[in-house]
Amino acid sequence: MIRLFCLGLVFGIVAFSLADEEKIRIKVVFDDQLDDVVNGTLDREFAIVDDERILLPKKIPKLSWKEKEALILASGVEMKEILERKKKRRHRVSRKTPGKKRRSLSDSPWRRTHAVAPSAPKPSGPPIAADVHQCPAKIDAVTEAHNHRTYVFAGDHVYQVYRDRQGLQQKSAFLITELFPAGPRRVSAALTNLRSAVTVLIEYNTVYRFRWSKKNQRFYLARKSPQKLDRNITFTPKLAFQWSDGNMILTDGKQFATYDAYWNVATFIGKTDDYFPGVPSDSVGLAHSGADTYIWMNNRASLQVYNMKKYRVIQEYPVRISDYVACLAQFKKS
Repeated sequence: MIRLFCLGLVFGIVAFSLADEEKIRIKVVFDDQLDDVVNGTLDREFAIVDDERILLPKKIPKLSWKEKEALILASGVEMKEILERKKKRRHRVSRKTPGKKRRSLSDSPWRRTHAVAPSAPKPSGPPIAADVHQCPAKIDAVTEAHNHRTYVFAGDHVYQVYRDRQGLQQKSAFLITELFPAGPRRVSAALTNLRSAVTVLIEYNTVYRFRWSKKNQRFYLARKSPQKLDRNITFTPKLAFQWSDGNMILTDGKQFATYDAYWNVATFIGKTDDYFPGVPSDSVGLAHSGADTYIWMNNRASLQVYNMKKYRVIQEYPVRISDYVACLAQFKKS
């Protein structure tokens, strides 16, 4: 009873802290090349936060589209595919333009005048929950998806955690291949692009991109997936997340790369400590991200509150795996 009260207190404190938030190069740019690429970014700046002098992290260089396009072409993508992608994005925007005239009944159907690539088969029906099982010894990866549900990966299982409309916590367990059809059997790193609503699962050097199906309550494989990681990423990602500037980050703890999952290209590589100071070394992913607060989870399911103004962990809440996900601390097979 006391444990349940403490667990509720943990989530209450975390929720309170979140509610109180304020507001053409043909090769990948490496950190040691910044002298020739970006002028003035090597000078570290300081900020005063709560009367405390904080050393600010280095800023990741922002590439222009021409520079990024050169990287994409160098990775082996044809210009034709890039132009088709641009055209598709323009068409998507134009459909939302107010006052646009409707097509005439005499016009030929859109699909007769435009080539449409075959889409990946979407899953049918809700996923089947996994059998009752013992809790894993450790967690491999975690991410908060665009549907505001947290997904915890351990072994060949994935655990779904969220709060329903009444505010009650819901927990369920599935095999990874059941909730993510055609996906990996195990996950070594996971992240969600909150802008594109794509969840990325990484199995060592293989990348899978997924989108959520609200109708079927499971994910489906996105276009151009799976793929092998860009050859410029020479390390095995152990942690993946979206940073506050929108960049997708893959890291092994020492090195990191900014990564575009759609084009499968790394745009920048540097040292993790210089750009993400204070990020817990044992973290396996983001359980939640806010404007001024990130909540990291380590492989023991402990939650670590990271202040985005002070760039360090300010609070830590030890949580048992059995209290966080749908599994049993002690389970005996009959």
